[in-house]
Amino acid sequence: QKPIGTGPFRWKEAVKGSHIALEAFPDYYGGAPKLKTLVFKVIPDINTVVAQLRTGELDMAVVEDVHRETLVSTTHLGFKVTHLPSTFCIAFNNSRWPFTDRSVRHALIHGLNRELMVQWLVKGDAPLATGPYAKAFGPFYNAALKPYAYDPARARALLAEAGFKPGSDGVLASKDGKRLGFELMVDKGNPVREQVALYAQQAWKQLGIDVKLKVEEWSVYIKRGNQIPAGDYDARTTWRITPPDPDKTAEYTTGGINNHYAYANPDVDRLMAEGRTVTDQAKRVAIYHRIQEIIYQDAPHAWINNQTEILAMNKRVRDFPDLGIRDALQWMHVVSAQ
Repeated sequence: QKPIGTGPFRWKEAVKGSHIALEAFPDYYGGAPKLKTLVFKVIPDINTVVAQLRTGELDMAVVEDVHRETLVSTTHLGFKVTHLPSTFCIAFNNSRWPFTDRSVRHALIHGLNRELMVQWLVKGDAPLATGPYAKAFGPFYNAALKPYAYDPARARALLAEAGFKPGSDGVLASKDGKRLGFELMVDKGNPVREQVALYAQQAWKQLGIDVKLKVEEWSVYIKRGNQIPAGDYDARTTWRITPPDPDKTAEYTTGGINNHYAYANPDVDRLMAEGRTVTDQAKRVAIYHRIQEIIYQDAPHAWINNQTEILAMNKRVRDFPDLGIRDALQWMHVVSAQ
């Protein structure tokens, strides 16, 4: 409850379900921070976040594009949009039927109009994703890969080739009579992600797939989803963040500590290990391009878009930088407040 750190802020207090407060550490070796206090509030509902931004109770928060539209007339707020090294997706639990069949995974992707989904997410202001690496990765991003096309006819053909036929109720069934269906989990409190999940349910229903939505509180969503070697879910909306280095051993190697979807490919395991040891930049780029090609073909997730982050800020906060992965030290060096 009282952690000891080495940064420009030190622990003040934590109130479960309410907030975490930090205070400036005046003896920090790099000099005292610009701000005296940082308070991180726990607010599970985005609508409450929007309301507190409007009243000034919050100085800064990440919002969705739909909420920016409602806040743009609030004179004390400004907005900052950053392209993140992150991709939004619907993750499949590759250890569970029907996701053990790659043809089914491909069919599910072809059955989604992802351009329409991106319109809901960010008003179309983000490229479609082809895998876990976003365009923000520069040379490590494999631009040769093209997003899977929205092609319901191709999706139906793939399912037929996999042996599925419509039952009397219109739901597809396997050769042994097993109905094609699964549960799609989404976190509660974010209406945009809930809308995306609802659309996916309806789109897959058009293919003859019975999808049940399960909206979970964040704590339950995390508990169910973040288990090893696979989470307690069939499919879920989620996002994959990559650190500044493109090494994703933790997420995409067999048994990786963040591989919550049981993805396994020995070629990816080998290449990830090689990528961690090679120092030649051109060779590393080639390795990670090949990794992306393999993951693209395996389709462990239905990739949606490369993510952007909209930061709503009170205008009294100035000079806030683009953060790679929200580097906390930036608070000390460049943020000033009136």
